[in-house]
Amino acid sequence: MPTFAKLTAAVLFAFVGWWAAVTYNAHLPDNVSLPKLPYSMAALGAALGWWSLGPSSGKGYRDTIAYGLRTSVLIGFLAMFGVAFLLMLRKSTNQMYRADPFAAVLDVPDLMYQYGRYMLNQDVLMVLAAGGIIGGILVEYAARNWK
Repeated sequence: MPTFAKLTAAVLFAFVGWWAAVTYNAHLPDNVSLPKLPYSMAALGAALGWWSLGPSSGKGYRDTIAYGLRTSVLIGFLAMFGVAFLLMLRKSTNQMYRADPFAAVLDVPDLMYQYGRYMLNQDVLMVLAAGGIIGGILVEYAARNWK
């Protein structure tokens, strides 16, 4: 059932996902280009805000802040997985796996590790942490005031 808290969570975490992806893109090496990453992370953030944080609102500020941080962690983890999967697909279309699909699947965790290190920069983590905390507070405020 749509609520204003779910809508607020979707909009706020779409912005958090977009902002984190723009910040993440700034730290990637020059030979890696992911121009559509901010838009896909905005869509992912909106979906996670709606389905993860939205139903959990209305239980108090402390709990909703924790749920907001959980949503930010999910955005970060799924972003790492999505980037690794996309890069694996790029490598497979360039025939870098020599017709071995199992090697391609096993390369995804390695790519998650390699490109996840760029997410451990202070500004990317700050965007996700601050976005989770502020998003949780605003969603709880929306849940209390507009039922």
